[in-house]
Amino acid sequence: MQRCEVKFPYGKDPGGDPGSFFYEALQMSVSRILEEFSKFDSLPIEVSRVLDMIRELGVLDIIEFYQDLDLDTKVLGGFLKRTEIVDGAGIAFKSLITYGKLGHELERIVCCKELIHVLDPIRHRVSSPAQVKDLISKIALPADLVDPIVDGEHVWTDRIATLEAVAILFPLGARNVLYEKYMTERISLAWIAEQAELPVGMVKYAMNGDWPSTVNRLISRRRRAEEEHAPKPSVRKRNRRTRSKATSV
Repeated sequence: MQRCEVKFPYGKDPGGDPGSFFYEALQMSVSRILEEFSKFDSLPIEVSRVLDMIRELGVLDIIEFYQDLDLDTKVLGGFLKRTEIVDGAGIAFKSLITYGKLGHELERIVCCKELIHVLDPIRHRVSSPAQVKDLISKIALPADLVDPIVDGEHVWTDRIATLEAVAILFPLGARNVLYEKYMTERISLAWIAEQAELPVGMVKYAMNGDWPSTVNRLISRRRRAEEEHAPKPSVRKRNRRTRSKATSV
């Protein structure tokens, strides 16, 4: 996977908070991405297509992918760091997606997952060194050791984003085309994984009979969260003058 750079400089947010405009402008984004990609029926899905859709949704960040060959992938496959850049032209944001040497298939999952995190609300991001250390210690745990109560939003959001990345890079449309042949053993799991350019284990999970309902739940979860945090329209109060009625005596 080659390092790429996409630049979309920001202007200043008239509201005073450069982050608020970004998130308000992107409401309904992830659910829309999941829905659109679920319709695709061809493989493989390039990560660049996900980036293109994010651009269409209005993301103005400078987005860069960088492979860190020294990253300890036993505890962390990749991460997103979003920083603010201020210069004479105004305010810009840079989203740097760093990923380790994982092999082409898993690198695609990690990069797609971190692209999804670009659209996450601020509270789901990891910002402090303590949060980073805590996240690294938890996301390396096996799935059966996950505690959704103790782990908190940061960790389960990261895990769910991995499932969302699988749903995007292995669309339901393509999966459904292959499902009957797979169930009748006319094609193998390894062959499907090769076509999708994804890890065999993740493709096996997606070929499970429950996967379509899982994708629908992922979309519904995102839609509910996006509707809950959508900016409320401002209501202007009209100044009404009270007119006194003349009373005849």
